[in-house]
Amino acid sequence: MVSTPTGQTDPTEDSDSVLSSDSRNASRKTTTHDFTKYQCGVDYYFELSSLPTEAYMTGQGKGIKPDDYILLQLEAAPQCYQVEIIDYYSQPPDMWVALLKPIA
Repeated sequence: MVSTPTGQTDPTEDSDSVLSSDSRNASRKTTTHDFTKYQCGVDYYFELSSLPTEAYMTGQGKGIKPDDYILLQLEAAPQCYQVEIIDYYSQPPDMWVALLKPIA
C-alpha cells in the first residue's frame, strides 16, 4: 500500500491548474500534481515501459485524471509526465495505476 507520509500534504492539494490543449474537451482544465517531494519506491512506484514513450506509476491521491501532468523527482532534475490512462482501485478508493507519457 502506498501512503502519504505524515506531515506532508496530499499531492493534489499543491496542484497548479493550466488550460488543456485537448480538443476533446477544450474547456476542461488539466492539473499538475507535484510528486517531487515524495520518494519513489516508498510513496509511489514508477516503472519505465519497454517502449521509450511510456511509463507506469502506482500511487495514492484523489483527483488525478487523464491529460493531467505529474512531476516526479527521479534523478537530478524534475521530470514531467502526462497521464494517458488512469484506473482507480476499489480498495482503497484513492489508489491508482496510470499509464504516463514523458513530456519534453
